[in-house]
Amino acid sequence: MKHLSQNQIASIFALSPFELDTMTNSLGQKVRFLEHPTQGDSYPVLIHIHEEGTDHVCISEFFETYDMTEIDDYTPLLVNGKIVMAFEAEQNTQHT
Repeated sequence: MKHLSQNQIASIFALSPFELDTMTNSLGQKVRFLEHPTQGDSYPVLIHIHEEGTDHVCISEFFETYDMTEIDDYTPLLVNGKIVMAFEAEQNTQHT
């Protein structure tokens, strides 16, 4: 997944992206799923997690939210300042 810079995030938020869905992940973080404000549904879903005064946004590999909201392995988590899927976070903890 590509993580966006703070400038890119500000540019996207200035265009008021449509919120497709929200959820609370296993870490208690509020996750917002956004439609790209200019590309619409022809662009992958944007994942937004706000924590400690900082917005974190990345471009998912999904065009719909179902897998990310209904399949535990694909739930987005903010870990060490990066948004990762739950299975990626689990793999990283197994290798340490």
